[in-house]
Amino acid sequence: MNKKTLLRDMQIHWQRLVSAVEGVPHDRLEHAILADGRSIKAACAVLTAWDGETMRRIRFATGERTEPPHDPLDDDYWHAWADRQIEVKSVMPVRGVMIDMIGTRRRLLELIESLDESQFERWLATDPHAGASRFAETATLVEQWRETWNTTQPSAGKKLLGGLKKLLGGD
Repeated sequence: MNKKTLLRDMQIHWQRLVSAVEGVPHDRLEHAILADGRSIKAACAVLTAWDGETMRRIRFATGERTEPPHDPLDDDYWHAWADRQIEVKSVMPVRGVMIDMIGTRRRLLELIESLDESQFERWLATDPHAGASRFAETATLVEQWRETWNTTQPSAGKKLLGGLKKLLGGD
């Protein structure tokens, strides 16, 4: 995998998620439960935390950080870690979680873009989760939920109630 391909794929998965949540009222983002048992807000909180963790892994791989990241294959640790991220963000309003997710995603993309080829390769070699499709997986879950929700709320797709596109400054 090269940097250009990874960044393109990350943008495609990001846009899928943005499109999937666009127009969903904030109360639904907070209370609708996806097939994995999490709310959309909780899923976005975990995605934000993963982007932050990815930045830490990049900085470790490039020598900017000296503290090694936790074992990436310790599933028990990461499940508990995800639960902690959800708990921390649970007090935030949906809009705050979404703004945090947007900012963190932008910083991660900028960091990856700034890597030279050797730094990029070191990161890929040391992070088994590099390029993970978490955003694509979450987008799929939201799209599945959205199909059911749209059938019960036919006008929901037309309502732009502070969706991510507005936060991103889109049309």
